[in-house]
Amino acid sequence: MNRIIDEIARFMRGRYGYDQLGMFLLFLAFVINIAGMIARAPFLTYASLAVLVLLNIRVFSRNIAARREENEKFLKWTVVPRRSFKAFMLSLKDSGHRYVLCPKCHQICRIEKGRGEGEVVCPKCHTAFAKRS
Repeated sequence: MNRIIDEIARFMRGRYGYDQLGMFLLFLAFVINIAGMIARAPFLTYASLAVLVLLNIRVFSRNIAARREENEKFLKWTVVPRRSFKAFMLSLKDSGHRYVLCPKCHQICRIEKGRGEGEVVCPKCHTAFAKRS
């Protein structure tokens, strides 16, 4: 068993592997495949397969600099949805506070619940904006 693991590790040495964009592509392929099965649309299954091929090309690539640049672009492009989701999850865990995003720098700001409409000052960029708590 250890021999197989060593062979796989040797094969993957010098290759890019998984990152955030790769995990997103895997999730996207899964969602497209499920939608194709529900809608009984074979073109969605082919689209899912195309996404999986792209994912494998990225995972086994030896051009690490290009893959890293693609991942950085993906992370910049998705900063607002990722932080919005994180703020939502924080709001679910903390019943006494609400978490909102600064409209300028997208920093997560914590405000106390039950205060009504008020002004929030971002701790990072010091932008003041009105939010209801």
